[in-house]
Amino acid sequence: LARARELGDPTLEALAWEEIGAIQRLLGNRTEAELAALTALRVYENAQDSASMGPVLIQLGNNALSDAEYNPAIDYYRHALAIYGADSVTYAFVGGLLNLGEAYRLAGRWSEAKQVMQRTLAINEALGSPIIEAYTLGNWGMVLRTEGDLAAAETKLEASLVLSRSLGDPYATAVYQAELGQTYLAMGKTTMAQTELQAALVIAQTENLKEQVRDISAVLVQLFQRQEEFAEAFTYQQLFQTYQDSLVNRENIQELERVKAGYEIDKRETEIGLLQQLNTQQRYVTWGLVVVVVLVALLALVLFRSGMRRKRTNVQLARQKEQLAQREQEKGLLLRELNHRVKNNLQMVTSLLSLQENALGDHPAGQAIASGKYRVEALSLIHRRLYREDHETAVDLHEYLEELVLNLVHAFDGRVKPVLELLPTTVDMDQAVPLALIVNELVTNALKYAYEGIAQPELRVKIVRQPKTWELHVEDNGVGMPDQPTVPTQGGFGTQLVHSLAGQLGGQLTQTQAEGTRWCLVLPGKASSGGFTAAAG
Repeated sequence: LARARELGDPTLEALAWEEIGAIQRLLGNRTEAELAALTALRVYENAQDSASMGPVLIQLGNNALSDAEYNPAIDYYRHALAIYGADSVTYAFVGGLLNLGEAYRLAGRWSEAKQVMQRTLAINEALGSPIIEAYTLGNWGMVLRTEGDLAAAETKLEASLVLSRSLGDPYATAVYQAELGQTYLAMGKTTMAQTELQAALVIAQTENLKEQVRDISAVLVQLFQRQEEFAEAFTYQQLFQTYQDSLVNRENIQELERVKAGYEIDKRETEIGLLQQLNTQQRYVTWGLVVVVVLVALLALVLFRSGMRRKRTNVQLARQKEQLAQREQEKGLLLRELNHRVKNNLQMVTSLLSLQENALGDHPAGQAIASGKYRVEALSLIHRRLYREDHETAVDLHEYLEELVLNLVHAFDGRVKPVLELLPTTVDMDQAVPLALIVNELVTNALKYAYEGIAQPELRVKIVRQPKTWELHVEDNGVGMPDQPTVPTQGGFGTQLVHSLAGQLGGQLTQTQAEGTRWCLVLPGKASSGGFTAAAG
């Protein structure tokens, strides 16, 4: 880059920025990679080199697509295609069209995706590229499967597979064969689905396609669970978890590299600042020598000693700061790893309880195991959010309750309409666990018993803010509950549990009957900017 600037060659400068962006991308520095690519684009634009702008825009679109930023990817691809020209018949133009169709598919804009794919195939007739045809047909088949047009999806995917195999492309073969297996599964052709999925899994494992192994294993788990072949399902579940953990570890390593790079930059900036400070002091000493030589000599000695002390102090402070930063980083990684392992263990327990519940069938013990499973899932959801959102001890209660309630409604009775009025609320880990169990118990009880004979069942969960407290309401419009005992400990296990947990939180739990059953939990709390923070129990 420096040499290109010395030569005054904008083309070489832009190429250097492109290479820097590619290297930053490999290191996992997404922001720096995008800035480098945009700088290259600006240099080409200033040089009026439109022919070189297209590939840079395509690369920016590819980066955004891999980061699941579909709308920016679509904008980059469309800009690139506009530069190539609507009448262009080149591999670069058709490749951009292929990527634009895939971005539309991933963004859920299926009608636009099919239009672009149809145009891609029409232009490719002149080019005759089997690679473009294979990927376009395969992606089109995936869109059709998502829309439910299974017969058309089967035709497109089979045609794509024939081309992918003839090209010797293991990635495309594994992806589209797995999609064909899922299409067969949706059509009820279980045996054919199993054959295609297992064949795709073998290819993915042979070629070390980790994401494909993970995704195909997840589909096979569902397939064998439907067939009640739980041993096979458990085997593929273990395979899925292994590759999921591997992909997560790879992301963690990239994040550590980004942190390390940022630390090195900060360190260099600190050293430059110290050098500039020393240069300023030396300049003052030089001017002082002109005025009074003897006085400056004495002053220089004092400044020198002071500078040495300051330098030693700064070095010591920098070392202490580095140690503190390293300890905080290690603490954060340990807490994140702990949440990850707890999440995995709870998911394993949930899987085992599900297997046991399926094995028991209608046996009364199956209901008890199901209740325990939902309680474990409520706890697992907390650790999953902590791990996914990179929070170590704090939980966004409003987002957590929304996911928990929707999961329970979907599991029990899809007829029930959930109404969620949840103010932004943050709680720590010690509060999140008992709150999760309370809401799980009250919502589960309502879904089981409240809506028999109710034409339009509705479940309302809301957070209400008061000046010095906050309230959590769980209400249904069901048949109501029988008379409850005046003493909480005289009720069933669920009643005793929620009252015990409310006491643990330092709150008050009440239950009333008015067009259904209404529970209200009052807890101490305080307002904060942008939301509401629950006070510690």
